[in-house]
Amino acid sequence: TIDPTWDGGGAADDFNWSTADNWSGNVIPHTTELVTFDSTSTKNCTIDVLGDWSGGNFTIALGYDTGVVTQGTGVAITIGNFSQAGGTFTGSDANITVNGTFSLTAGAFTSTSATLSVAGSTFTISGTPTFTHNSGTIEFNGVADQTVTTNGVTFSDFKVNNSGNSIIISGNLDVDGTLNV
Repeated sequence: TIDPTWDGGGAADDFNWSTADNWSGNVIPHTTELVTFDSTSTKNCTIDVLGDWSGGNFTIALGYDTGVVTQGTGVAITIGNFSQAGGTFTGSDANITVNGTFSLTAGAFTSTSATLSVAGSTFTISGTPTFTHNSGTIEFNGVADQTVTTNGVTFSDFKVNNSGNSIIISGNLDVDGTLNV
């Protein structure tokens, strides 16, 4: 199978993840396929229904600069690795689970107002992106040591729940709400 890339080929007013015509090959993402948003199309995307896609890597690449990916209300997302180097990601009121690494190097990321869980070894914010906490919780729940590079961003609630392993913080840790370690 070919990993799906957002091509925005659906109707002009159709921004839905669940529309096959919006994806390369006109097939919605399945199982753990790598999902990519890039310069192929900067049409916005609303994650309305995920179908059977879960746990695949999620990439918003350089070139999707004017595009916006929005997590639909009540739609929980489970991702392998998350990488954003352009565009905008806007979370909603449902959980986002990142089982791998989280990397934000450019663009704008607005977290969920629920919980963003990161189980991978690294959470990195670098470069000049915008990170907005959306009054949600970020939880580090890995089974090994985790390195968090903050680049000076502010978190709302910051929770460490990583099975007795170390959290290594690089940069200032600014928490507006609750710090739970």
